[in-house]
Amino acid sequence: MTQKNIYRYNNMQSANTLFFQYKEQLRYTALKYTKDKTLVDDILQDFYISLINKPISKNISNTKSYLSRALRNDALDLISKNNSYHARNINYGKKTINQNWKLNHEAEIISTETSKYIFEIIEKILPPHEAEAIKQRYQFELNVKETAARMSVSPRSVSHYVSVGLKKLRKYLEENQKILNNLI
Repeated sequence: MTQKNIYRYNNMQSANTLFFQYKEQLRYTALKYTKDKTLVDDILQDFYISLINKPISKNISNTKSYLSRALRNDALDLISKNNSYHARNINYGKKTINQNWKLNHEAEIISTETSKYIFEIIEKILPPHEAEAIKQRYQFELNVKETAARMSVSPRSVSHYVSVGLKKLRKYLEENQKILNNLI
C-alpha cells in the first residue's frame, strides 16, 4: 500500500467510526434543516465523503457539536444552491416565454409548432435523463419534486439535469441561429 492509500484508509476508518456513532443525530440534523427526506441521504453521503477527504482535527473538544454544525452548514449550502438553480430555471423559462411568444391566435399556432420543434431538438441533442427532466418541467409544467418522483431520482438530480440540459440547448440554438430564425 502506498503512503497516500494508507492515509486514505485511516481517514475512511475514522470517518466510519464517527459517521456510525452519530448517524441518527446526523440524520435528524439534516432533516431538521432540509425538511426533505429525499435530500437527507444526498447530504449524508456528501458529508461522509467530506469526513474521509478532510478528517476532523484531533483538537476538537466536542465532536458531536462539531459534526452537527458542519452538517448544518452543508445542508444550508445545498438548500441555497437548490434554490438558486430553481430560481434561475424559473427566470429563464419566464424570460424565454415572455420574449418569444405573442398572444394572438396566429402566434399561438406558431408557438405550438415551435415548442414541438424545440422539444424534438431537446430529445435529439440531449442525453435521455436531461431531455426527460426538461420535458417534465416545461412541457408538462411539473415542479422539481413531481419531476423527481416520475423519474425516480432526487430533486437535486432533476435541478442538475435541467440546468445542464438548458445550457446545452442554449449553446445548440446559438450555434444554429439560422434554424431558429426560420421558425419565428
